Amino acid sequence: MALTFEQKVKRVADYLAQIAPKPKIGMREIEQKYLRHAFQDNLTRSRDLQGHIMRNPTCVRCERVALRDRRPGDPPDKLYVTCPHCGYHGMGGPPVNFHVLEV
Repeated sequence: MALTFEQKVKRVADYLAQIAPKPKIGMREIEQKYLRHAFQDNLTRSRDLQGHIMRNPTCVRCERVALRDRRPGDPPDKLYVTCPHCGYHGMGGPPVNFHVLEV
């Protein structure tokens, strides 16, 4: 028996639904977009360091991963950061893993 046009379209749609890539479970698209943005710099892109870097503070200027830094003249009781992307040096924002939850 020959298939009707509607049956053929339904089969093609079912096949395309089966082979479509599945989204990551537990991570929204906006979170994935932010993480791609945050890890753009070469110093923070390394796969083996990303778990450790998730605990680093964020840059308050460009919202990327900042690196803890202490320069002469900085108060000893304050946490200062330097952003490898925009060069900001000052007080750091929340850690990356908390910032992702706020996005």
